[in-house]
Amino acid sequence: MKLAKRGLPLLSVAVALMHLQTSWSFAPTKSFTVRELRTNSISLSFTIDDDESSMVSSKFNANDDAPLRESRTAEEGDQLIRDELKRELLLLSSVTSRGDFADPEERAILNDIVTQLEALNPSSNQASECAGEWDLTLTSTQAFRSSPFFQAIRSILNDEISADNAFKMHEQATSMGRISRVRQFISENGTFVSEADLKVGPASGTVVTKANFEITNTVTWDVKVESTQVKNSNILFLDQILESLELPVGLLYQNVRGSVPVSKLTHWYVDETMRIARDVDDNYYVFSRV
Repeated sequence: MKLAKRGLPLLSVAVALMHLQTSWSFAPTKSFTVRELRTNSISLSFTIDDDESSMVSSKFNANDDAPLRESRTAEEGDQLIRDELKRELLLLSSVTSRGDFADPEERAILNDIVTQLEALNPSSNQASECAGEWDLTLTSTQAFRSSPFFQAIRSILNDEISADNAFKMHEQATSMGRISRVRQFISENGTFVSEADLKVGPASGTVVTKANFEITNTVTWDVKVESTQVKNSNILFLDQILESLELPVGLLYQNVRGSVPVSKLTHWYVDETMRIARDVDDNYYVFSRV
């Protein structure tokens, strides 16, 4: 008799569990598959056999806070995807030397990862959240083009093909040299400093370019170059001269052409550890926060 009394509650539990299992749905999010658990109202009944007469009913309505839970689940899923994409990006960037030695297949993978990260951007005001020190991790073009000095030249040329040809000539002319670390120091007051460590034969030094920027919308900067100089040179007798010689590029532009060229830099992705910006030619620059 005791077994018969408990049979119905146990059957209810079994049916409820089967209902829970069949109510799971798996839906693709972005270009990845993220599993979301959605349940309907489930009623569970069970018997507490203290005196074989006490019955307790428990009802769980999973739809009461469904929108909140689904939103939280989606955010957590996006964060997991971002973390995995960034790991893959940093690994491939490292083995291809910032993308310089990427073959066509690797380049396609890098481009795809960058595009997916931009689609998963967690910020709503990227242009205002870039303050800090950043290392250039990856680029789809020459690393030196991340400098405001060369961005200004690109603006003057005002033509993508002409700019590409000019920068390729510059790259060939300086092929004996090697660019190692590239950094940017960005301040909240609208100024930033770009540094590129160069090595040409036995000579080495750091090209330092200063610039200012104006935030024009949530993603875009208008950048104007100010000056450039060489620091930390190991060339005897010239190191002190180079250290003291700061070329006022912005002032020269102002005097020669009547205005300082404006370069557009658009930030499509910014979080606590990574920043992705694109120039007017849609070349991307991926920076990691130091």
